[in-house]
Amino acid sequence: AFVTGKGVPAAKAGTKHTGLMHITDWFPTLLRVAGGNTKGSFPLDGYDQWDAVTGAQNVKSPREEVLCNIDKLSNNSAIRRGDWKLVVGPQQYSGWYAPPKLVSDRVLSSSSSSLVGAPTPPNTISLFNVTADPEERNNLVDQHPEVVKMLLDRIAFYDAGSIPAWSPPNDPESDPKYFGGAWMPWR
Repeated sequence: AFVTGKGVPAAKAGTKHTGLMHITDWFPTLLRVAGGNTKGSFPLDGYDQWDAVTGAQNVKSPREEVLCNIDKLSNNSAIRRGDWKLVVGPQQYSGWYAPPKLVSDRVLSSSSSSLVGAPTPPNTISLFNVTADPEERNNLVDQHPEVVKMLLDRIAFYDAGSIPAWSPPNDPESDPKYFGGAWMPWR
């Protein structure tokens, strides 16, 4: 995330905020910056992150975890809590892909997108310390079973309160070929 302007202390200019933040945090954060507040509103999933982002009084991010996904159709889920990230289920993009190399000041080499390391077996659980291993190369699932259990419990907590996915049946009248090749409302 990036933040700039008069409200950011000069000492924080050009620094990096490493606390957890989610898209849902932007609404209460920007509402506060604009002079509003969330008192009297419906409960929000987001947190006001202004003090954490601007470094006011060395406040840490109020967010401790981010649920990345629970997909019962593909049997995948993922959660990030602190330094830990847990990925559960068949992993379509397993292994690690090297970042593209800069060929010039504007061109990336596409030849560097090869898989590095052994692919992860399907129907697996992967645990990463994303602070120590931001490229997610080292699966620590066997070394930290207590963390795996805690994160699986957190996914189960969110899953218990989730609403089942519903996809309406396909409607042939919605085909983009009827709208100049664009997806758009049709009814």
